[in-house]
Amino acid sequence: SVTGGSLFSVKASSLDIILPQAAYREEHLAMNTASLDVEFFMFNDSRGSHAKVALSDLSLRDATATDLLEAPVQMTVDVKIPPYGVGSVDEQAMVVALCISEASFVVTKNQYA
Repeated sequence: SVTGGSLFSVKASSLDIILPQAAYREEHLAMNTASLDVEFFMFNDSRGSHAKVALSDLSLRDATATDLLEAPVQMTVDVKIPPYGVGSVDEQAMVVALCISEASFVVTKNQYA
């Protein structure tokens, strides 16, 4: 617990996500991370909420297990959510900062054929 609010923390040694390659195809994409850290702060006062997500060594493979990234990607996402009803409409907007390492994608002919 954080003074005046709550803290939720998730640390995972890895995360696997399977997504359809397209709505009309049977093939899928597999995303894997070496680690996932999520922290979510929810405050009862004028600080609003804050979420931090860090992914390390993100890889992406298609249904044939072909790597779609030349090298694993590092990513962090920082989200600040203002409290409800504070300030102008612009001041109520969620602020998202995304930091991603260089990502070089590999596109094979069977992906777009």
